[in-house]
Amino acid sequence: MAAAVVASLLLPAAASATKGIDLRVVNTAGKTLAEQRQYTGTVQIKTDRHANCFGQGTGGSGDRVEVTGATALGAVRDGLAWDQDLRPLSVTDAFLDDGFGLGVCGIGGFESQGSAFWYLKGDHVGSQVSGSQLKVRRGEDVLWYLSPGFPPPPELRLKAPASARPNVPYQVTVYSYADNGTRVAAAGATVTGASQPTGSAGHTMVTSTSAGTDTLKATRGQDIPSNRVKVCVNQDSSKCPEAHGLRIFGSARGDRISGTRAGTR
Repeated sequence: MAAAVVASLLLPAAASATKGIDLRVVNTAGKTLAEQRQYTGTVQIKTDRHANCFGQGTGGSGDRVEVTGATALGAVRDGLAWDQDLRPLSVTDAFLDDGFGLGVCGIGGFESQGSAFWYLKGDHVGSQVSGSQLKVRRGEDVLWYLSPGFPPPPELRLKAPASARPNVPYQVTVYSYADNGTRVAAAGATVTGASQPTGSAGHTMVTSTSAGTDTLKATRGQDIPSNRVKVCVNQDSSKCPEAHGLRIFGSARGDRISGTRAGTR
């Protein structure tokens, strides 16, 4: 089992209502604000009087709102304790009485302006409800992306082995997910360290010239950049983990935390 950084107490005997989800937050420029397994459950979120991205008079009340259960927005709220790139979180409760949940105007200081908006996906499918209403399951992939407009671009996903040897090419694969979750091979994507873009099957080859750790990422035009994947490079494969590790961040409650299992990310 690959080692993971755990920022919480491990309470094996306690039944926890929190769930670990794989959270990724990316701004329009492609900067990754968060990429971690985040444990989350019921949270209190303070609304922002200046959160007017939905129009004049739609700012928050300034009150704290309880969001029950494990949700996509709750994961961001719980991540604030560990990841300063997520601060501040700007949300409005102007639409609660209309049944629309909390509206997200800003994450990490990156605000919805003009036609831009914070796009949300759960397991690669665009959410039809607000982040405070999107209930998440254990291990679910949650992506927040500051889309420059509508429709939002496809999401890229990168797969690579956990380990490789110096000067020995290894294959990586890039997929593209549409808003409805349809997955296709992503041709023409650029991957860190690859000499050629991906082909029609989404594959390309990466060669590392020295021992160490490669951090790979895929991009393609205006598409949402992929997850980052670390590859351990060593002539002696026994010195590399058998699976990709994760940064694991806990919540303020008692979390029951599981590590990663063997396989490619």
